[in-house]
Amino acid sequence: MGRSDAGRSGQDGVGRDRHASLPSLITIAERYGQAVMIDEGHIRELLIESCHSSADANRFFKSHLNDAELLECLVNIAVDAEDYGGDAPMEAAYWVSEFPAALIKKHEKELIAVLSSADVNGSLIALALGKTQSLMAKPLILAELGDGQRYDAWLFRKALAYYDGRGE
Repeated sequence: MGRSDAGRSGQDGVGRDRHASLPSLITIAERYGQAVMIDEGHIRELLIESCHSSADANRFFKSHLNDAELLECLVNIAVDAEDYGGDAPMEAAYWVSEFPAALIKKHEKELIAVLSSADVNGSLIALALGKTQSLMAKPLILAELGDGQRYDAWLFRKALAYYDGRGE
């Protein structure tokens, strides 16, 4: 494997798995109260780990649900303008929907713009928008739900429940 293949393989160019230690480094930094500075690449890695049930990655996201900077990064990944695809955008949409409505509201326009174009992520983006009770998003959520026969219709219904005061 050449160095140019290192990024795609998950290895660091000398055969070590560069993903293996990331969650544990974050856990150690947080345990000692150190600031955790993570770029979009690291967040993507954590999202993939989270998608595969990493307790450390899930703990990281759960403990940062009030971090506006992290939310902005997650929205960028969920929107997937660079068309990376894969697990990260879907998992980012999930974590965006876990943030408080007041923080999500700041990203309303970006999320609405991708609501109908986001294949797998659409229902999770709808859930995030429903949590904010976005008046602009409600007709779009209803349109995406359609006749309710989608495999993910339950998430669209859950999003609409926020408008009726029945959301979590």
